[in-house]
Amino acid sequence: MTISITHAFVSGKTDGADATKVQPSNWNAGHPIKGYYPDTSPGDFPPVIDAPLNTLIEVDDADVITLTTADDSGASDDRVFAGCVRSDDAGGTPQVKVNSLAWSDHPNLRTGDTFKLRAYSPSSPLSERNITFYLDGRAYNWNITTADVDPDAAAVVAATGITDPDEVNAVTDLITGMKTASIWSKFKALYGFIGGTAAAHKINWIDTDDDDASFRLTFHGTWTHDANGIQGDGATAYAQTHYTQSSTTNESIGAYSRSSAAHGGGGNPLLDDYAIAASDAGWSNMTTCSPRTQGDKVCFFYGTNTYSPGATNTDGSGLFVTNRNGGTATECYHNGSLIHTQNDTVTLCSQEYYIGALNKGGSPNNYTDRPLALVFIAEGMDSTENAAFSTLVQAYQTALERQV
Repeated sequence: MTISITHAFVSGKTDGADATKVQPSNWNAGHPIKGYYPDTSPGDFPPVIDAPLNTLIEVDDADVITLTTADDSGASDDRVFAGCVRSDDAGGTPQVKVNSLAWSDHPNLRTGDTFKLRAYSPSSPLSERNITFYLDGRAYNWNITTADVDPDAAAVVAATGITDPDEVNAVTDLITGMKTASIWSKFKALYGFIGGTAAAHKINWIDTDDDDASFRLTFHGTWTHDANGIQGDGATAYAQTHYTQSSTTNESIGAYSRSSAAHGGGGNPLLDDYAIAASDAGWSNMTTCSPRTQGDKVCFFYGTNTYSPGATNTDGSGLFVTNRNGGTATECYHNGSLIHTQNDTVTLCSQEYYIGALNKGGSPNNYTDRPLALVFIAEGMDSTENAAFSTLVQAYQTALERQV
């Protein structure tokens, strides 16, 4: 690269006869400074088109650019180039990776270095943007367009604070799948237990505001929160849902269990292991979902204190649903299949549902240490809807590598 500089003072004298001397015209002329500069070849980064909902999008390793230079004769390659990356969207952070160094927004490069770009957003999914990496007057561009972002999935991502692309995609696939199956609108509360912390696990995906009116969970006692979901200690742990039963004929509750074993232990081996449950005082008007009691039964009530022993069950893993879909039948589904039905006269319970214990008249009872990876409250669902929801939940758990 040749740069010319001139003196601020311009001489008005004419040149003399002796050409071996510095002449006024030599003084006035531009003085070249020789060096080298980044070559624009091979050009811009390949665009990313219709990227899925993500908080991190990165140039493929196969598309890295190697810095080449165009030299003037005699220039030596001993100069460091200063770079700077910018995005036209203030909601995310563009960064550059040089060779195997850490990501940076202002790296220095030398001839032969490789570099690539990424876009990162710590709080919400990325939207369409243009990213430019400026390097000593040269510009390397990268354009990202994202697929339509589901607003409910975006709200969950933001509220739970997840950034891992696999987790973001799992959330998106479950929510959009439920909408495709026309069941999303039936749900009052959906706790997907993603993010690995109590702060993330408390969020109700249906209404992500952090307050009781939105049915976000309030955890009490000793819980374990990790990538697999939640697990109580079986002695002190329960979670308030702040949701009270609302219909005698049209409601369902359920839980995804990661353990096939019997859990619970409240004195009656047929009445324990409450993944989600509520009753009024004296065990009246109970609504429960218990995957596998100590007596190897599925315990499911709906607004009744008349207990039918239910189905014998020696596998407490998977998705269990207590379902009331009109009429007098209370149904129990396991992994999308109907396994038992009983007919009850229903009286609404006046207590909110607890997770991990029975809310018996306003106090926790019959704790369970069953590990849970999802819990929900919804309107009643028919057999087709239960099957569709089970398939979607299993795919969600598989995407998170915690399926059973």
